[in-house]
Parts: sequence; structure tokens; C-alpha cells
Amino acid sequence: MPNKKRANKKKKKKKQQQPTTATANNANTSSGVPLTAENAGLLFSEPVPQPEETEDPVSPEEKRMHADKFKTLGNEAFKSKDYKKAVRHFSNAISWDPSNHVYFSNRSASCIYCGKFKQALRDALKCVQLKPRWPKGYSRLGTAQFYLKNYKAALAALKQGLTLDPKNAGMKTMLAKAEELSAKDVEREATQKVRKTGWMGGGWNCGGGGDGEIKEKVGQ
Repeated sequence: MPNKKRANKKKKKKKQQQPTTATANNANTSSGVPLTAENAGLLFSEPVPQPEETEDPVSPEEKRMHADKFKTLGNEAFKSKDYKKAVRHFSNAISWDPSNHVYFSNRSASCIYCGKFKQALRDALKCVQLKPRWPKGYSRLGTAQFYLKNYKAALAALKQGLTLDPKNAGMKTMLAKAEELSAKDVEREATQKVRKTGWMGGGWNCGGGGDGEIKEKVGQ
């Protein structure tokens, strides 16, 4: 009899263990992929699905409409000589449509009147980048370089603009001014070089004549 009792106890233990094993198997296959030592790394290294990108609620037409509205306000402020306000309006126009070269051109001109020559130069460069065959972009670029006293760069930009628009009176006037100041720069640099070295071209300058004589000879 004791042997039978022991046998019955063993059977009960096996029956109790069977549901536990089945539960584990269900857990391993709950994801549809058997979880084994070989595929566990692959299973848990799968990329997490990313949410789909939502479309921009503002259409391109609406963006252009907003940008054009600020451009109009900027033009009005510019005509009223309120250049700081013009800069703000053109900046708003750019924020709505950064692909329009005219907005950068207009803001560059406004920045010139505000004394922000470096900002004017950046906008002029962007304008030329967006519209390389537009003459006014080179006019803005030449003007910005002129006020930054980069006369050689101003000459290069203005000459490029005049190849696209040979009759542009504004660029011709600015070009003449840049040429004049560029020539004075060359003369000034030559004079400073003479002062440092004392060399006059025909011998050492050991006195007499003064700066006036040096400038006159260098300018010949």
C-alpha cells in the first residue's frame, strides 16, 4: 500500500507541472515568433516603428500669400524711411518663404540704411545664390562690399552686375566711386610701404621733401 501512495503522489506532481510548462510555451510564442536562444537577439533588436510624418497644415500657396503680405508691409516701411521696421517685415517674409531672392535683396537694402553692412552682405550673397542671373543681386552685393570698404570685392560684384545689365545707371555710379576709393587705397598702401622701407625707387630717402614729395612720386 505505501508503494501505491507514493506512485499516486508522483502522478499528482507531474499533473501540476504540466500547466506550468504549457504556460511558458505560450509566453514564448505569444509574439508569433518562438523565443529561443538563437533568435532572441534578433527579436528584441527589431527597430521600433516610427510614427508617420504629418503633413504641414499650411499649404505652399498660403505660405507665399503670408510672405507677400509682409513684403508689401516692408516696402511701405522702406518708402516711409522706417528702415528698422522694413527689416522686420522682410525678415517675416523670409520666414514664410526663404526661397524668394527678392526678400533677401530688399532686406539687404534696408540693412544698408540701418548701418548693418555685414548683415546686408549676407543677404546679398544669399540673393545671388538664389538668383545668379539677376543683376540687382550684384548691385546689392557691390553696395554692401563698398560700405564695408572692400573696394576690390565691390568692383568685382558691380562689374558682374553690369555684364547682366550694362545700362544700369546706379551700378555705374557705384562702380565709379569704388574705382576712385580703390585707387586711393592702392596709393595709401604704397605710401605706407615707402615709409616702412624708406625706399623711393631711385635710392634711399634720407630726408627732405617730406610726405608730399613721397606721395607725388608714388602717384606718378
